[in-house]
Amino acid sequence: MKFFPFKYLTICLLLLFSTAAVQLYANEIEIRYHLPEAKKITLVWGVNDWQYYGQAPVGTIRSGKVMHTPMLREGNDFIVRINIPKENVIDYAFIITKPAGLLRLDAEYWNLNNKSANKFYHLVTDSSQVIKMNDPIDYSSLRSNITLSGYSYSLFFFFTASALLVFFIKKYYFKTPARQFNQTGFFTALSLLLTSGLFFIRIFIADIILPMLLKPVSILPYVFSTAWSDTLFAALLILFFGVLFLLLKKFRKLVLIFYTVIVFIVLITAIINIKVTELIGQPLNYQWLYYSDFLNSTDSSKAIGANVTADFITAGIFLLLAFVVLLWLLYQSYRRWPLAVAMIFPLLLAGSFLVQLKKPAKIRSQSTIFLFYCIP
Repeated sequence: MKFFPFKYLTICLLLLFSTAAVQLYANEIEIRYHLPEAKKITLVWGVNDWQYYGQAPVGTIRSGKVMHTPMLREGNDFIVRINIPKENVIDYAFIITKPAGLLRLDAEYWNLNNKSANKFYHLVTDSSQVIKMNDPIDYSSLRSNITLSGYSYSLFFFFTASALLVFFIKKYYFKTPARQFNQTGFFTALSLLLTSGLFFIRIFIADIILPMLLKPVSILPYVFSTAWSDTLFAALLILFFGVLFLLLKKFRKLVLIFYTVIVFIVLITAIINIKVTELIGQPLNYQWLYYSDFLNSTDSSKAIGANVTADFITAGIFLLLAFVVLLWLLYQSYRRWPLAVAMIFPLLLAGSFLVQLKKPAKIRSQSTIFLFYCIP
């Protein structure tokens, strides 16, 4: 019979006593978050500049460098307790899940302590203490997990269902007879498509889709400010082709064809810039194309092959199809309510301008900046 080696027994005893010593001399840090309306709060934390801590509470999940610990509900508070020796610093933030909006959808928010210049919360563990939190939730911290695929499919099916409904109502309920093609109506619909298409892409890039659904009135000034550069670009393009449309009456069909091509080139560029901005941190521009040998270099070819996936291409196609259906809806709306539809863009431009006067936007157009960078 072999006896358990003495050295292994010694190691086990040392580990046991060291763990007990840590527990004996550790300070208990209790973090208590008062937020009755929340469904769940998760503590996102690390120690000494977001490092892993081996004595984390039960239920902690390691995610990269940081740890995620679910906080336990006690009445109207959410609590977590951490035993940790002194002379350490706990870095932490919160992920909060709560119902929001008229539909009471579950939404996730980050509380990153935006009030502090250093961002995040930091706690020195020199003594046992209780930290009480009651910070209100800010809609600018709302987390969105919406993917481009999900977004484009949702827009496509929503616009398609709306178009089918309008078609059947006009055909079988109102029994509206076929009308002659309205060039002015198509120009107006195309102009609104340019504006709304850039708007839909902008709110996806800016990650403000959920705030718009949950709190549209309060988020509206921020939306106007964010979309200002896109709205201004659309206004200049509409003005240019509007002048051509009014002056060249004999060539209006040619103007409309050229205008349609330009609008969809701009929208395609905007969709491409969703991925480009994600990869290189800025929109596609002439300088980037020049240094990549106009996408013929080995590095740029590998980057495109690795990141421009079939899923992204499919999502882009569905987004373009959604815009085509939206163009039809806008055209049909103009045929029925010409004045109301024609006033949409001036009102959007005026709203964006007023918000811009109050708080200038720092975000440049992700979708059309390529056209400006092409100028040497």
